[in-house]
Amino acid sequence: MDYQAFLALIKESVAACLGNTVVVQLNHVYKNNGIELDGIVILENGNRVSPNIYLNSYYEQHLKGRKTEHIVDEIISLSRNGDGAYSDIFRAFEELALRKDDIIFRLVNYEKNKALLETVPHIRFLDLAVTFHVLMREHCDSIATVRVTNELLEKWGTTVRKLMSYAAVNTPALFPARITPMAEVMREMIEKDLAEMIDSMADEQNISREDLLNHLMDEVGQHHSAPMYVLTNQKEINGASAMLYQQVLEEFAKEAGSDLYILPSSIHEVILVPVTIRMKKEELMDMLLDVNITQVPEEEILSDRVYCYHRESRSFDY
Repeated sequence: MDYQAFLALIKESVAACLGNTVVVQLNHVYKNNGIELDGIVILENGNRVSPNIYLNSYYEQHLKGRKTEHIVDEIISLSRNGDGAYSDIFRAFEELALRKDDIIFRLVNYEKNKALLETVPHIRFLDLAVTFHVLMREHCDSIATVRVTNELLEKWGTTVRKLMSYAAVNTPALFPARITPMAEVMREMIEKDLAEMIDSMADEQNISREDLLNHLMDEVGQHHSAPMYVLTNQKEINGASAMLYQQVLEEFAKEAGSDLYILPSSIHEVILVPVTIRMKKEELMDMLLDVNITQVPEEEILSDRVYCYHRESRSFDY
């Protein structure tokens, strides 16, 4: 069974199981960087909105032999389990109309998201685009948002400039910026991801865990002598947007006494490097490209370009 036939079968099967009290729709969704997914939406009890249940991975399961009736049962179960929480959120969203205190911005790559950007209000910035979202729910390690579309913008009767004015206040307040030396970030990663190996090596070498970590960081420092800093937000979610916060780069560049190279290492963070270091921009571009190819998931890539922030004019270029 090909993919389109699978989508049609799942839609028909879900509708047949749930009867006339629901409306079942297939929904083609544009994710970041041109990634496209297909979801199924089950609208019950007159609701106009419902979460997408993405079907792409289910098709892969189907190709491996999973029965479609089992897939249908799971989709129905997921829809029913999530219905209460999601319907309350979306009803509040519909009733409140313009939730200006919850509007935030994000940065995405312009070229990789042209199809998406045709459907949403945005502002060009370098080789990127600023998009707008409504913060619906926040947890300690995750958030739920709704993307502002052209249709929603028209319904609200507002403008992109207004959205930006709200987001410029809300985003830094809801997601404060955080700048951390790269050495500290790498140390945290080593401690977290290689904890068992560190303990084993410390035992074998009969030294303390702290001394071993210090030794490893010294080794890393010999290969990465340039002072680098990671700029993100306190959630570490879409933290690259923090480069748009007023005064954050201005104050950091003033403290560093230098213009800044900005390496957009992912949608979640950027790396700041004082221009005064003895590294050419071309070297940084090679480093960034290598990281994007080998380390960053496609959906999280922001750009392959290195930007420069000029502290005197408080402007960007690349």
